[in-house]
Amino acid sequence: MLDSALVVGSAILGQMSDRYKNSLAEEIQIKIADQEELVTIRLDTNNYDLSIKERIDLLEKCK
Repeated sequence: MLDSALVVGSAILGQMSDRYKNSLAEEIQIKIADQEELVTIRLDTNNYDLSIKERIDLLEKCK
């Protein structure tokens, strides 16, 4: 069950990065489930294209 959630979550992060790829935004912030803090994803050239492992690591931090 958790693995499925991580896969879905990483796909959502990928789609969000794609959506903002051509915008002027430098970063986006998202709220995940019941977490109090927003998760910030920088859209610079160094980490725009998050690997699956990086996405899972990011989601793990949000638990």
